[in-house]
Amino acid sequence: MNTIGFIGAGNMGSAILRGIAGSDMKPETKLFAYNPTEAKVDALADCGVQKCKSAAEVVEKSRYVFLAIKPQKFEEVLPQIADAVTEQTVLVSIAAGIGAEFIRKLTKPFAKVVLAMPNTPLLLGEGATALAKDDSVSDAEFAVVRNIFGSCGMTAVIAPEQMKALLDRIRQTYDYCLIDAPAGLGMGFHLASDYADRAVVVTNTDASSLRDAQRTVMELDHLGRGNLHLVVGRVEKKLLRSLHTTIDDAMDAAGLPLLGVVPEDRNVPYALNTGIPLRECSNYAARAYENIARRIMGQRIPLMRI
Repeated sequence: MNTIGFIGAGNMGSAILRGIAGSDMKPETKLFAYNPTEAKVDALADCGVQKCKSAAEVVEKSRYVFLAIKPQKFEEVLPQIADAVTEQTVLVSIAAGIGAEFIRKLTKPFAKVVLAMPNTPLLLGEGATALAKDDSVSDAEFAVVRNIFGSCGMTAVIAPEQMKALLDRIRQTYDYCLIDAPAGLGMGFHLASDYADRAVVVTNTDASSLRDAQRTVMELDHLGRGNLHLVVGRVEKKLLRSLHTTIDDAMDAAGLPLLGVVPEDRNVPYALNTGIPLRECSNYAARAYENIARRIMGQRIPLMRI
């Protein structure tokens, strides 16, 4: 009997739990979950998910523990579960920007860690998840984790040498290949940046996003990456006025030339979650993305008026 626990029952965590519940793994699996908003776990009762009172309780009851929380919550949550982590616990992070060493530092030095990079279509049961494990995770344990993500789509084990070989083949076939790096500066960031010819840093105008952009630029500079540009997303004219800030301020904070500005548009998450091309439900944001693509190709396109 596999015991599988989730710390976090948001969109991604719930989608994986429902995938397990609808697969042939379910009869041999016990599911546990904790979320600060209890209603999110209650909504999974039909999947046989047992509600826990704390993140530590999830770890105590589960061999496989999914850290389905946002990257900025790791420093808060990991110390809370550290005492419950044993040599049998397998920690699975879906925030691949958080590295295994960081997780061990805040839990136990011997912690077994699997890093996963699921994409958004996983929410529809048609995801593609890249996985990486360290030597402490056995092949049998890793197989269980792959089966879990396999219940929500396809999986692949990605090593740096495989990434290089893949991109070498892509370069022979396509003019452009966009690699979407996950949040943070961990495995996913390095896999994307190590083989890129140029980098586009995407940020919002709020202070925390700009600080993250600065750290990203510093890391790219440290790696010797040149040809860097900035895209400022989710721009709202009224918000900029209320904060007494401008796009120029974002450029100054990142220290990068501007490649494009994308206005706030609620049609973007709708298109993302339904699979409908953005240009079919929003001409506004779609035009901004198209202008960015044209600038990447070397065309001189004026910035949109926000």
